[in-house]
Amino acid sequence: MFLYAETMQIIVLILVLIFILPCHAESIKVVTEEYPPYNFTQNGKIIGSATTVLTAILDKAKLDYEIQSYPWSRAILISLEQKNTLIYSISRTPVREEFYYWIGPISSTNKAYLYKLKSRNDLNITKLKQAEHYRVGVVRGWTTAKYLSDKGFSKIEDTTYNGQGMRKLYAGHIDFLVSDIYLNRLSSTKYKLDLSKIEKTVPVFENTDPKLYIALAKSLNSESLAIKLQEALASLELETIFNFKGLESEQPHKIQ
Repeated sequence: MFLYAETMQIIVLILVLIFILPCHAESIKVVTEEYPPYNFTQNGKIIGSATTVLTAILDKAKLDYEIQSYPWSRAILISLEQKNTLIYSISRTPVREEFYYWIGPISSTNKAYLYKLKSRNDLNITKLKQAEHYRVGVVRGWTTAKYLSDKGFSKIEDTTYNGQGMRKLYAGHIDFLVSDIYLNRLSSTKYKLDLSKIEKTVPVFENTDPKLYIALAKSLNSESLAIKLQEALASLELETIFNFKGLESEQPHKIQ
């Protein structure tokens, strides 16, 4: 009788714990970089058009998450070393393909150009190849560096982030900088740089429309999580989730 009563007390205790303890969703870490208008920090919060899609996907999948911004090379490293870690907004390239599960696309990128100082009248180029022997600044970890290297560029200068590259360009430490209009706006505001002093020259990629994705390292994670996220993306009415007010003239891309 005593044993029966004790057993019943244990069962009741277990049932009480099941009902009163909160049920925690699977926790996900998300890493990214400052890459407006897709993902960037404003008033201490990471926002942007790609961030809007990302958070909608994670909410739909009922996952707890925390988003942190790092220099891009560090974000890549973290995504490959820590379990349950997503990275966005990332281009899907042949080099990266085998290392990640891919969720998306979640956006298309703006066109990147080589920018130079207007005062550099000696840098009159009309084709990308004409810049291959000049000093070109590229954010470390971007696929652009390998793309340019494969095309014969021999003086690629790594920068930790776009703002550092902008300051190098203004100081004359590099001849060209790979950038786009939104990155220029962000850097000019943060570092008080006069955008009227620079101009775009030639596009870096020709006849391409690069897509941006969310990625999950294959070596650390199960495919089931990637499938769950892709299904969440597929179920969203994407036209209704964009409610992003950021840089002027920013128009989020509709996912194809």
